[in-house]
Amino acid sequence: MTRRRPSRPKRAKGARTGAPKAPGTSRPTRAKGARTGVPKIPDTSRPTRAKGARTGVSKVPGTSRPTRAKGARTGVPKVSGTSRPTRAKGARTGVSKVSGTSRPTRAKGARTGAPGIHSRVRRPSRAAGARGQISIDGPAGAGKSTVARLLARALGYIYVDTGLMYRAVGLAAKRSGIDPDDAAAVAPLVENVTLSADRSGTRVHLEGRDVTAELRGPDAGSWASRIAAHALVRTRLLAQQRALAERGRVVMDGRDIGTVVLPGADCKFFLTASADERARRRSAEDVGRGGRSDLAATRAELEVRDRRDRERAAAPLCAAADAVVIDTTSLTPDAVVERMLETVRARARP
Repeated sequence: MTRRRPSRPKRAKGARTGAPKAPGTSRPTRAKGARTGVPKIPDTSRPTRAKGARTGVSKVPGTSRPTRAKGARTGVPKVSGTSRPTRAKGARTGVSKVSGTSRPTRAKGARTGAPGIHSRVRRPSRAAGARGQISIDGPAGAGKSTVARLLARALGYIYVDTGLMYRAVGLAAKRSGIDPDDAAAVAPLVENVTLSADRSGTRVHLEGRDVTAELRGPDAGSWASRIAAHALVRTRLLAQQRALAERGRVVMDGRDIGTVVLPGADCKFFLTASADERARRRSAEDVGRGGRSDLAATRAELEVRDRRDRERAAAPLCAAADAVVIDTTSLTPDAVVERMLETVRARARP
């Protein structure tokens, strides 16, 4: 008689038997979402991560970079060769620029605070010296006035002709009938003389009236030489001359500018020329003003004036120890100015 195998008892759908699953058998059905309590086995697929969540695991070279929220900072320094993370426009990373890497975008007008490495640094413009005072001294006919005017124009400075002050005092003495050699009588006349200077030139007022045009004749120059020999006159005019120079950016000419008036001038020049050349120039000036031309007489007059200027006790004519001496005998005014400009520019450099 054939024995029948007993049938397996039926199990309700979803019920668990409590017996471990045998190899090769079908896996029991598990309710959707239920957890088995079995740990995840390595080498399985990577679990899904919520967008924007951070895992705390450092990036492994060669693997794909995890998605990062735009603008978020990872705190990890940039590795050479990797792509640069996106940076908000205008934001500063705090990392110094590495040579050879591309320059980060910078907001228009923003300053990085770092000087250019290969760019040329612009040197700030600076006037000649701290005050911008230039003195030019020399005897009559050496070309002081012409050169000083051209130099001031080239530099954008004010030109001050101090010789006009002595001429104005001489004119006042002549009008008053005062002996120009009488120092005590001449000195009070200084109070009536006022010197002004601007870009248009030097102007002299005598008792409130502009007499500049009357001070260019040969007679005014002769009287000025005699007036200038008085120490009292020079002392009283000195204050006005220094006051004009204190503003700076001034070219001042005379016979004692570099030694007495502006001993601390930034650049000092002393012009000279041969007696024949100076006489020729002065004769040409006299003819240009409608005067007569007598070369021999003009030379004799210059020699007397030179001797008086050099031998007077008060501020005699001489070159300052640190003055640049230029012989203008064979030079044009433009050539003299060019030499002066070279000196001014050289001394203006730090």
